[in-house]
Amino acid sequence: MVARKDRDVKSTWCLSWTLSSFVIYRAEERASLSAVQQYATFQDILNVYANGWYFAVYESSVDNIINIHQGIDSCTLMPDHSYSKLEDKERQACDDFGKEVCTPRKRQRPETNTDKLIDRKRKLNLNVVNPHLKNYKIAKKAKETESEKLSRQKKQKEYMRAYRRKIKDYETGEEKQARLIKQNVQKWNSRQKKEDNTFDKNKNEPSWHISSRVIDISSFSSDQLLAYHIILNHFNSSNELPLHLLVKGIAGSGKSYVIDAVRNVLKEKCQVLAYTGKASFNVKGVTLHSFLKLPIGSKRLFELKGIALQQLQTNLQNIQYLIIDEYSFVGQSLFGWIDCRCRQATGLADQAFGGLSVILVGDIAQLSPVGDKPLFHSLPKSEKQIQGHLIYKEFKQVVTLSVNHRVDGKTNAHSCFRDLLIRARNGESTLADWQTLLSRTPENVTNIEEFLTSSVRLSYLKAKVAEMNLIKLKNLNQPIATIKARHSGGAQTLSSDEMGGLEPVIYLAKGARVMLTMNMWTEVGLCNGALGTVLDFVYADGQTPPALPICVLVQFDEQYNGPSLTASVPRCVPICPITQISQNIGHTCERQQLPLKLAWAMTIHKSQGLTLKKAWIDLGPSENSPGMTYVALSRVKRLQDLIIEPMTFERRWQAKGLIVTNDHGFIHNLSPIKKSLKSKHQWYEFQLQTSPTKVKRLVGFNLYVHDSLKHFEETKSPVQLKNIIVKDDNECIFNQQSAVHKAGLSDVSFCYTEQPKLESAGESSAAKSVTVSNVKGLHPNQKVNVSGSLTMGKEDLKAVVLRSTGATAHVKEDCVLEDNTGSSMIHIWEPLVHTLTTGKSYCFTNLTVKNFQGSTYLSTSPNTTANLTTQTVQTLTGPDMLKSPEKEVTASEFNLVSKLNIFCSCKVCKKRLNDVESFTCTTLKCENCGTRQRSRDIKLQASAKISITESEGDNSKEMWIQAFTEQLETLLAGSTLSLKDKIDDIEVYLMSLEDICLVYNVQTTNITKILSFKRPEVHSD
Repeated sequence: MVARKDRDVKSTWCLSWTLSSFVIYRAEERASLSAVQQYATFQDILNVYANGWYFAVYESSVDNIINIHQGIDSCTLMPDHSYSKLEDKERQACDDFGKEVCTPRKRQRPETNTDKLIDRKRKLNLNVVNPHLKNYKIAKKAKETESEKLSRQKKQKEYMRAYRRKIKDYETGEEKQARLIKQNVQKWNSRQKKEDNTFDKNKNEPSWHISSRVIDISSFSSDQLLAYHIILNHFNSSNELPLHLLVKGIAGSGKSYVIDAVRNVLKEKCQVLAYTGKASFNVKGVTLHSFLKLPIGSKRLFELKGIALQQLQTNLQNIQYLIIDEYSFVGQSLFGWIDCRCRQATGLADQAFGGLSVILVGDIAQLSPVGDKPLFHSLPKSEKQIQGHLIYKEFKQVVTLSVNHRVDGKTNAHSCFRDLLIRARNGESTLADWQTLLSRTPENVTNIEEFLTSSVRLSYLKAKVAEMNLIKLKNLNQPIATIKARHSGGAQTLSSDEMGGLEPVIYLAKGARVMLTMNMWTEVGLCNGALGTVLDFVYADGQTPPALPICVLVQFDEQYNGPSLTASVPRCVPICPITQISQNIGHTCERQQLPLKLAWAMTIHKSQGLTLKKAWIDLGPSENSPGMTYVALSRVKRLQDLIIEPMTFERRWQAKGLIVTNDHGFIHNLSPIKKSLKSKHQWYEFQLQTSPTKVKRLVGFNLYVHDSLKHFEETKSPVQLKNIIVKDDNECIFNQQSAVHKAGLSDVSFCYTEQPKLESAGESSAAKSVTVSNVKGLHPNQKVNVSGSLTMGKEDLKAVVLRSTGATAHVKEDCVLEDNTGSSMIHIWEPLVHTLTTGKSYCFTNLTVKNFQGSTYLSTSPNTTANLTTQTVQTLTGPDMLKSPEKEVTASEFNLVSKLNIFCSCKVCKKRLNDVESFTCTTLKCENCGTRQRSRDIKLQASAKISITESEGDNSKEMWIQAFTEQLETLLAGSTLSLKDKIDDIEVYLMSLEDICLVYNVQTTNITKILSFKRPEVHSD
């Protein structure tokens, strides 16, 4: 506890003790014992005040106590000798503590030209003095007149009166002394306890002594036991080779339980590390950067010297195993840095990780590291990335934890959500998964008010996150404080990532949801990612925004388990400005700012590692980073705890970050340059022989190397293809960034083998054999081979005008193909349709997967073949599926009309031209094919989503149906409106219709016929 001297009344705060109680009081009030605070034991005082802050303590009920908000000098701890003494040990500990913290020390002049001097200079640069206290100490030496003294006291009383009701205790002071208080209290506690729950950041003590969970390994799954016994057997054996083990598992698979079980056995021989403070807090470990002295936000790694190197060597002295949790955050460069630090610390520069055993734990299917290549990336660039990639290849042993314990599956809903997450993680999401997620869109959620008030918005784009946060901030109806950082050395040009998470400007208000962006006290939950709410601001006299406040009072969420600034407000913590130093621009620069940012909304990357009560997710139009969908969905424990913005089924195939690789082989069957029928793109295709039996199909868009490819094909020379995008195991993309080079004979260990022509064998070679049940999980335009029983309906062939040639072809759409795993609709084109018989089984090759308005089906192509088989199906469902799927319903009115879209299409390429607002022009030009056409010759098209209430007996349900051009024209017939009118007018008219009787398709929810309806009555004046 730190005592203080009151500069106005010349009195002293004293801490006195008896064997039964401790009293903090004013020296002049000893006779009356007007206690400010009273505690039962000295440990109670430590629990309240041992948090790195020191206080000017006051009690509002004591009238004669003057409260001072800044500039308070600390003095030596003064015991009151009128009370009995403590026991010798406790007394000595208290005296030592007071002397270490409060007694001024003379600075000793260090020796020159030594590592000790260099380290001391660094520490002096890091210990930034609070400018408010520094200015006060200078002004305090000047003489003060009586009137100035009274004026100052009046201002102090007025200032504290404004905060008296909200703040019971007040914190201010120099950061360096606050750290000393925290360190010495932790030292005192460690002497009193055999097992200490605290962690000294400056010493980076191993985390084995931290109280961890008692793990019953009998409850482990077989995968968990396998990982546990591999580590245990290596520890107990005499094997001198280090263990390099990879433990993978989905979220909730029990990875942290394995870590705790291993730590309970290895104890001081292991150290648990994690990339983020949040992850290290969850596993009671240490961050990689703090333990291994890695630079934050730096692009270069400097070798350690002096005290820092000695400290790291001391920390690793007894360590044999490093357990790195959430290793998906670690990129190739950082992994190379970890290897360098371990080699430097142990002195074994010729061994990976300096001879230490390393265990990587995490889920590689999550998001890739920001600003670095993932460990599995096959094309490292920099020297450190190459080193990290090569070290990662040393991990030969892999254990996969496959059981999800977090989503336990005790109910059907839990099981469905667990399976949905697994499929999203593996890239195997089905149509049923997509439809399940659509049931959680805002328009389908009944308790949307809960999400509006208590959910965290997750978005794929930083700009959208900033926009949503500012909207929420304005809706608080509180004054908004613009807080600008202090910069030196040109730090204003650096981003927040380069400055340790400190933003150049932040906007805050009372009641704002915020996130901590730096690790301040990881052991109690003050780590990067901790969430809380702003309670108030504390500014120095005469200071207002945009200046930096002395601190911001934040009430953190329940996960914080440290002390509170005041007992009346739980988890109340003052967050002070932090100074971050960087050398990314060639010289030292600094930024001082509050480590906070708004947190009503955050990016999906930032949410990784968090568990949220409720989440509102916007995944965007494409998968910008592999694993983004899985990370976003797995932030909640139940499907009912999330809302997701509508998305198309095809979105999951529109990935931005595809796998890029290099390959060697021989070129075969290079086609001429072709022009796409649907766009202006030119392309070609060829085959690459990568082994004596393996051939890949490549689609090329780099026209400049077509001649080079032709030369390599004619000369039958081996080639190396660089930067090709892997689409699947049999097909790759050769784009503008791809290149072709001549390969050496040593790079290709097989001989050139003639391959069949691409036109005759290309599609069948790319097609894969699947069962009918797997069809719904395939992406459109994929070629497949399927066997099953065929059921054909009685409808006539449908005439279709082909876009490519304009010719008319015929197709039979009412057909079903099924096997013992499932059934699927199939469209059979002529002439193949005339050779098939209903009720027989066929083996179809080169079928094409199609998708229309969310329904997946199969379609034949000119290369499709059908051969009779003896396959039998136990129960045929085809005849029931071909029964009329249409249903008649009568709605009293349209509840909602959404997404009314009116447009026109080009008569040549069928691409969309313009919105209806531009249709008043005489002619329109197609931007795709360049054809100009008259507006009167083009027919308008329209579509809309309409909500109706369907009644079945006593039950009724609201559902969405789709209306297209023909149905909308029927509803508009007889009115004064047409599709050329404004969309708002048409929507108002549709909402006014009554008693609408219609027929819709149960499978597609599309309206097929409008039977009757009533128009609104028009009253003439």
